[in-house]
Amino acid sequence: MADENLLENKKAKKWIQRFQEGWIINSLFTHEQINKYASHCGFKIVERQNLTPYLELNRPRDYIIRLLIKILGKVSLRNQYLQMLYGGNALQKCLSKHWINHELIVWQKLND
Repeated sequence: MADENLLENKKAKKWIQRFQEGWIINSLFTHEQINKYASHCGFKIVERQNLTPYLELNRPRDYIIRLLIKILGKVSLRNQYLQMLYGGNALQKCLSKHWINHELIVWQKLND
């Protein structure tokens, strides 16, 4: 069982790495990191809601993009539009496997 978890973690890391390489983002934070930054600035979490179930994953165009990226591979990273598709494809994989999620987080400033 531990070997399966290790394999799953390696697969997750690989796909998250692809997401970071391809998707044009400024940051990708873990729960721990974002909570640390918010509390350091004097905020506490009031609400957290996972929005991932509301996303439309695996639409017909996503299958076409998946095939294109499978054919092109990392060559996609040379073109900004294809790079976005490369990252978006990895994002779809990560979301469908629950390795990452989209969340709405509401913080409230603590009184001094």
